[in-house]
Amino acid sequence: MVILQLLILFLIRIPPIKYARANDATGTSFGPPVVVRANTFAAISPSLQIINGKPAIAFFDYNYRTQSPFGNDLTYVTAIDASGMAWGTTFNLDDAGEVGLSPSLQEVNGSAAISYYDRTNSKIKYIGPNQQQPLQQQ
Repeated sequence: MVILQLLILFLIRIPPIKYARANDATGTSFGPPVVVRANTFAAISPSLQIINGKPAIAFFDYNYRTQSPFGNDLTYVTAIDASGMAWGTTFNLDDAGEVGLSPSLQEVNGSAAISYYDRTNSKIKYIGPNQQQPLQQQ
């Protein structure tokens, strides 16, 4: 029998984004928090899933500082290992305006698929496996 362990994502309005995994199925004890990304102002509306056996997070990377290389984009990051003790590089999947609000991350055939809101164009968008550009609501 497979017991799913609880996954916790720590997001606060100041850096960094942290991740911790429960040591047991009831969530009574947790492993040490791991920094996922240190350089963000606020990760809004995170969506956490297991994608191809590894924890992954999609979030709206909010930053009011216009000179920042990160900000107001749909952002995605996946762990390097199944335990979530090491994380890879974050990617801005869509940065055309203020995009990425309310992301919903799901696994589709072992790959990430994300629906999200594009506030700039008032549209719902989707990006999934094997897509170069996001699909948008007509």
